Amino acid sequence: MRQYTQVLTSLLILFAGIFAVSGAMANPYKQMGGMYGMQPAGMAGYGKHMGSDRGGMHHGHHYGHHGGHSKLLSPHWKTTLTPEQRFRIDKMHLDFTKAKMTLKSKVKALKTELAILSTADQPNSAAIDSKIEELLDVKKNIMRIRYSHIVNMRSVLNNEQRLSYDLDVLKRAKLGKKGKARHH
Repeated sequence: MRQYTQVLTSLLILFAGIFAVSGAMANPYKQMGGMYGMQPAGMAGYGKHMGSDRGGMHHGHHYGHHGGHSKLLSPHWKTTLTPEQRFRIDKMHLDFTKAKMTLKSKVKALKTELAILSTADQPNSAAIDSKIEELLDVKKNIMRIRYSHIVNMRSVLNNEQRLSYDLDVLKRAKLGKKGKARHH
């Protein structure tokens, strides 16, 4: 009976991860123009800061409430991309997002398994510690691919774009999870 419960729990976790990944991938806005591509018809001006020369798209709290790069006089890096840069960045971003989503679904599954282990009638401390180590390894891999993505992004940009991008990276690091836009 216990093996049946473990198999059932594993299948439930697997299906939850698959549905989480497929639901997050079904964003029609990104499919229509890519993250740095054209906006869908009828969305002109959406996400732009009014009166700003930066243009581009605004993702959540990416720029904060007091405008974007108040100390930066050059244009925002996204607004100056060439078509080749845009294509390469969209491809890199797609690869990064797929890898990150796969790992994040593993994190979710491991947290569920950890909760099940810790609430067992006779919790096994060794199994719990092992699961925690497994979870930390996956989180470590997420950080590795995130910072590898940042390095790869920088390699595609010219010096002016890199300056703007680097300021974005530093600002997101300063804001932490409050900034929400942590994908680069």
